[in-house]
Amino acid sequence: MRKSKNKIRYTMIGIHYAFLICILIAATGCMNNDESINQDVENSHLELLTHEKVEDSIKDKGLALQEVELDSPLTEEVMWEGSAVRMKSYKVGEHQNHLFVYEFESVADRMESFPMDYHVTPSQLDEFAHLFDEDYKLASAKNVFILYDPVELDNIEIKSELEQLRDAVFYGMHDIQEEIFRGHGDNWEVEVQFEFYEYEWTNNKEDDELEFYGYYEFDLQYLNDNVEDLSYIRCKYFYNKHGDGSGTTSQSSQETLLDENGRYSFDNHMDYPLKKDEVIEFVIRWEDQEEELELEPY
Repeated sequence: MRKSKNKIRYTMIGIHYAFLICILIAATGCMNNDESINQDVENSHLELLTHEKVEDSIKDKGLALQEVELDSPLTEEVMWEGSAVRMKSYKVGEHQNHLFVYEFESVADRMESFPMDYHVTPSQLDEFAHLFDEDYKLASAKNVFILYDPVELDNIEIKSELEQLRDAVFYGMHDIQEEIFRGHGDNWEVEVQFEFYEYEWTNNKEDDELEFYGYYEFDLQYLNDNVEDLSYIRCKYFYNKHGDGSGTTSQSSQETLLDENGRYSFDNHMDYPLKKDEVIEFVIRWEDQEEELELEPY
């Protein structure tokens, strides 16, 4: 569903996006007995990542990967005691950019230092600025953290490499679920496709937590004939039973917003998970008209 053309464009790694995959620092030490029990609980319902799984996910996206000996770019401030962290470093892609993968013993240990979604957006970079001497790209998945050091972001080939790495993290290192909802009105037919991951993990206080992130894409089909006259669209939608998941999008143009088949689409990321028996409320305004639809599971 992500838009490579037909998949959602979640902008994890773009020119300014930070890329990471949950693992961190090369530190030594062992877990105490309480932490070991905690780890057993976590492993009982969540498959953790290994360097081998990370390598396979990246290679599956067509990227060359060569393990090499490199010094960790993380500062000394981020050496963790009480948690064993294994780091491996690589040269990745045709430009031989540097990639660092830190494997933690648990999701809880990774979360202690990197409490983030699978990518870091530009607005969040300041939260991690104390960890790095340069502007690296970051990403995370379960118990792993990834740091990517591109030589020049303005290179089109490197932008493509970032996209491949982003897909490797989201699709290859998470168990992605898909849900489709549809609704039909007098003037519009609407479909939305969700792609997301969600899993439970146990923190170091033995409390269960939910890790969640995803994207969705709306596809609207206009059912009338005057396709060329539609130059304004405003959509409002609600999901999650309490209305926590919602969004608004609008667009206007001097020309029609619809393609030659009368279709219009837009996408975004999910802030909240879907609820059981979900029904999505969808309101669309165009020109001087309005229609309300309920989108149900398909």
